[in-house]
Amino acid sequence: MMGILLSMVLYGIWHTRFQWLPMVATSLDISDPLKPAQAVVILPGSEETRPHIAAGLMKAGYADFAFIPETQVNSGAPEIRGIASTKNNRRILTQRGIAEDRIVTLNGVSDSTYGDAIALERYFQHAKAVDVIIVTNAFHSRRARWAFRHVLPEHQSHLRFYSAPNGFDANCWWTDRQGRYDVLTEWAKLVCYVMTYGHGWLWCVSLASVPVTISLAKHHANRCRAQETEHVGVCHATQPKHGT
Repeated sequence: MMGILLSMVLYGIWHTRFQWLPMVATSLDISDPLKPAQAVVILPGSEETRPHIAAGLMKAGYADFAFIPETQVNSGAPEIRGIASTKNNRRILTQRGIAEDRIVTLNGVSDSTYGDAIALERYFQHAKAVDVIIVTNAFHSRRARWAFRHVLPEHQSHLRFYSAPNGFDANCWWTDRQGRYDVLTEWAKLVCYVMTYGHGWLWCVSLASVPVTISLAKHHANRCRAQETEHVGVCHATQPKHGT
């Protein structure tokens, strides 16, 4: 019976795959309605889209300044790539007609989206908090929002998120190699963020404690029943007979 039920469930999942598979990618996009702000924040990566979108927003009057997190790690080639990313974003902005004095580097060591959020939080510590439009790719926007709102909970009203186009069609992402990589790794990273920086580990501990608690409760109940049966047997053995 269980085998038949499992087969029906698997068939239903496969038969409706074109309904739920697009949602795996589209649910990662949580961009906000576009409104004017004081600055755009260009998250490192996808230099073919993010800095160009940010420049377009600035030229359209949606922001006056661009904030670029200075991406660095401690050693080797990744550090070079990080510095190159920061310089490339600045170069693209200037090529698109954005003046140098409108580009602000968010100083600090950052090798992740969470580190980018910390860089903005440090900037807000030394300057007046302003409204910012955080520009990233659509598939990355959910994790970016989680990180920034987790690091800057008191500045949530200042944060808005705008999605640059993905490098794939979200409605058929599983047919594209880049789409499969971006979507699947993004969900894995989102889970890691919740587990590492959030309270996901508490949920795991709580869930793991349920079967342990049930097992201990059953063990205790069995011991109590065994002791009760033993006690009753002793009582019957020592009960005096009538008429003696």
